[in-house]
Amino acid sequence: TYGKADVIKLLNAFGTGASDDEAFNAAIGMGVDAFDEASMEADGVTSLQSFGPRQSFGPRPAPIGPVPSGSEGGIPTVLLLAVALVGAIAVALGLVAVVTRRRSSPRGEP
Repeated sequence: TYGKADVIKLLNAFGTGASDDEAFNAAIGMGVDAFDEASMEADGVTSLQSFGPRQSFGPRPAPIGPVPSGSEGGIPTVLLLAVALVGAIAVALGLVAVVTRRRSSPRGEP
């Protein structure tokens, strides 16, 4: 039903900070709920009750306060990943050094 031009209008509307309903109304002339119902009906879905209450996933205000670290009171997850990556690189470089040394030494020498 809707083409590339409508999708571009929708994306441009979201780019201005419009809410879900504002963006859909600007692009195709109907809100999100009406669009959902029409698309579900077109797909043969007769009841949306089983999907639970609708949620809006449009722009949200920025969070206030500290950003969670990902691990409650412990070492931040990103730090653990960085240490693991550095360790893996060190092991790989060590293996490369051993293989290179073995290949360059004559047979029978350690």
